Amino acid sequence: MVVVMLKEILDKIIERVPMGRLAEVHKIARAALFLAAETAGFMTGVVLPINGGLRLY
Repeated sequence: MVVVMLKEILDKIIERVPMGRLAEVHKIARAALFLAAETAGFMTGVVLPINGGLRLY
């Protein structure tokens, strides 16, 4: 998705992200692996925002 986006639009999106950058794929994958692992086996109903501090609501 990001590959086909105009640079000007992408820059405006990044401006709104408090961390000043987009997520890298491996960062999102690590969170998914954590939630799928036995160490997260007692977690229920948790929202794990992986958004660099950007709130869309």
